[in-house]
Amino acid sequence: MIIKKKVEELKEGIVLAKDIVNDDGLLLVTKGTVLDDKLLSLLKARGIKWVYVDISGINQTLSPELEEEYKKIVERIDTKFKEFSEHPVMMRISNAAKEYWKTKLSYQ
Repeated sequence: MIIKKKVEELKEGIVLAKDIVNDDGLLLVTKGTVLDDKLLSLLKARGIKWVYVDISGINQTLSPELEEEYKKIVERIDTKFKEFSEHPVMMRISNAAKEYWKTKLSYQ
């Protein structure tokens, strides 16, 4: 899953999902690069504020507090999609929304 994140919020080990270029179009870092502390410092020094990262490979184990929040989100999604329980496309959308939120919460 690809998300846009502030550089200041990134952690070591995250994978870039898109190339990073400066204002002149010069390639600074290629997509697929695994970020480390040195590279994060370089991005901050260059004034890069936002990047796209791939969080698909992140461990999705949630803390008890986030697990409780996730359960509430799932309940809301299930309520919204209840009338579509027999519609396969809508169920895939529902499941994708649940996966998105679990991944997003696990990255916090």
